[in-house]
Amino acid sequence: MLDNEFVRAVYTKPDGVYIDCKYTDATTPYRLRKSERLTNAYERGGQKGLDVELVQMFFWRFGIIKGNHPSVARFLPCMEKANKIYSIAKTEVNNKYSELALNGEMLGVPDDKLSDEAKAYQKFHDKTIKNAFERIAELAEPIPQAKKRDAGAR
Repeated sequence: MLDNEFVRAVYTKPDGVYIDCKYTDATTPYRLRKSERLTNAYERGGQKGLDVELVQMFFWRFGIIKGNHPSVARFLPCMEKANKIYSIAKTEVNNKYSELALNGEMLGVPDDKLSDEAKAYQKFHDKTIKNAFERIAELAEPIPQAKKRDAGAR
């Protein structure tokens, strides 16, 4: 899901993660579809991995929370704090870049041609941003218990 979509609910099922959504510019109704991206995140990292992927999706506005289904509404409080957490991480990354004086070395250069210093910065960048999104996801409200007839978001 890279286009902007309204997200009404997210469900985990034995065969993958499903998302109840529609494109923001569509007049068609919501539809339930399997999301490979969310399924992969769930397979890699369990519920925590899925939560981090959902936070990134909502932060970058690929997905826009609509409605109050517990599977997505639980992210609303943490998304209010997301900009501050991300801004702090981005400042750390920018400061590190300034310290290294890479002089634009990373722009358009294939990874295998980067200096050791540039590779170290790249690792620092990726880890810092990943940690920021993990901290944001940890602020999400606990997953509500599913009712017998509703698979819920687990």
